[in-house]
Amino acid sequence: MALEAIVANASALLIGAITGGVLGALVTGLIWWFDRRTQTARELLSEAMIVYSRREAWILEGPDYEGRKLSVMDVPSTEYSLRGYWLREVEVRAMCDESKWNSPPTQYYGFIEGRRVWIVRDIVVKDSQAYSTWTGGVPAHPGIISLRGHDELCCWIERVASANRRWSLSRYGLEMLRTSLIPVATEDRLEVFGNRLSPGAREFLLWFRRKHMA
Repeated sequence: MALEAIVANASALLIGAITGGVLGALVTGLIWWFDRRTQTARELLSEAMIVYSRREAWILEGPDYEGRKLSVMDVPSTEYSLRGYWLREVEVRAMCDESKWNSPPTQYYGFIEGRRVWIVRDIVVKDSQAYSTWTGGVPAHPGIISLRGHDELCCWIERVASANRRWSLSRYGLEMLRTSLIPVATEDRLEVFGNRLSPGAREFLLWFRRKHMA
């Protein structure tokens, strides 16, 4: 009987040790997974700040700039002009934080300082939705983005969409990225991005718009 008791106790201890080890490993794994999801969101937020801060965009300046249509103008100089029209170099966020994009059918506009540029806002539409919560009422300008800036925006969106598909982003993580995703998730932005975004990335932005921009 004593031997049986010893065996029973040993078995119980072994089972307890195994169970405790499995539970400990599970808890450790869950903690790592949650930490990793938070880290992924932080990395994507940092990448967004870098992309938005690129000086890869230009806005039209000059008399009555709000009524001018870029697609019918020769590419203006980037040199300041007191009387004529000129292009002011700005960060990408300056174009993403303003009113509706309305590219012409041919988005390509020419070259500036060796960089190929695309029109993203051909003309300022007075009755279009103005993203005043982002700009604080700053007037919109016709504007262009370099192909590099355009592609970096699309690549960042692809990264976020991929992370979300792999369950690498939590609800909290998406909330962290909300202010960076809103400027690229509107319908007019999707039209301009066109087929430079994969179907999966487009579906993600449409889902994000339904869930977080309603």
